[in-house]
Amino acid sequence: MNIFIINNKFHLLDIQRQVSSGMDINDIYIICIPHTISEFDLQTFGAMYSIVKSPMTSRFSKYNPFLVFFARRKINRIINELANISLKVFFYNEIELLNQYVVLQFKKFGAKTILIEENGLATYSLNKIGNKKNKLLLRKPNWFLPISLWGLNTSKYAESDGVVYPLLMDKNIDCTVYYNNVSCNRDIEVVYFIKKTFLGVNESGRGSVLYLNQDLYNFFMTKNEYDIYIEQELNLMLSTYGTVYFKFHPREKDSNFESWFKHKYQGLSYIDSNEPVENIIKDIEPDVVRSFMSSSLLNLAMEGVVVHFSFENWSGYKRSPMLLAISDSLKEIRLRNNGLPTSEIASLSEI
Repeated sequence: MNIFIINNKFHLLDIQRQVSSGMDINDIYIICIPHTISEFDLQTFGAMYSIVKSPMTSRFSKYNPFLVFFARRKINRIINELANISLKVFFYNEIELLNQYVVLQFKKFGAKTILIEENGLATYSLNKIGNKKNKLLLRKPNWFLPISLWGLNTSKYAESDGVVYPLLMDKNIDCTVYYNNVSCNRDIEVVYFIKKTFLGVNESGRGSVLYLNQDLYNFFMTKNEYDIYIEQELNLMLSTYGTVYFKFHPREKDSNFESWFKHKYQGLSYIDSNEPVENIIKDIEPDVVRSFMSSSLLNLAMEGVVVHFSFENWSGYKRSPMLLAISDSLKEIRLRNNGLPTSEIASLSEI
């Protein structure tokens, strides 16, 4: 049985790709810990599933022992029902503590645990900078209560730009699946399931471009730095392409920032759909998809879409460990596109 721990529509879309590559949908069981996905999405897909709501998605509920207790009890019930069969457990989001709990509980029953790259660049960068056995609770004491409530032994983390990412110990992950030939600095076996990635850029001055925005002002740069960066980006795109589509990040939807931005930049074609970007481009068919560092670009590139990462145009990127790791990953992809590794697989069923 193949167990998939998922949190959003992208994860479900990736499972659909696995079924297209030969995995039997009747041999799939989904444990959904929803961040941005509905039960209707799961019903439409057709595989067996259970939904467990995570207290970690709310600022204060992660400290509520009753909510944590009920989530743990439901997870344990699911695992006990599945524990007598041979299991492979696939998961995408390592830093969600409930995901970590589920992985560790399955691990106790001898399941093979496989981390699948989540949107590519996030996984690549964390696995490059998360190679030290740092003590999480010494760095972030406020994590003590939620980690204790989950009964986790999470003593490792990655850090970049003031953000701390709790990680599983490497020994609890049997292997990680990459869709591009990128190196990993953690003590985890990497299995490659590769489609050729195209990282070219159409600068012909014709057609359209879709820009995928990110709330960079909350992570990598100040609001003033973001204003300067996005002004340069928009000037470049408006002078190069006939139509500039602009899509806000889900975290920016219905915010004061979105209203302010739309009022300031009225010459853009705004995309308000909540659909995955893979579905959006089928409707608008842009010539290029551009973003600061959205991992969606890698998924689109695998489908032959022309993409462009623009973070290296920002003067401050070299002070960010994560952006440097992403830059290194993209260089590896560009260098190795013509030669596949010996550990390549054609289906996750081969793991």
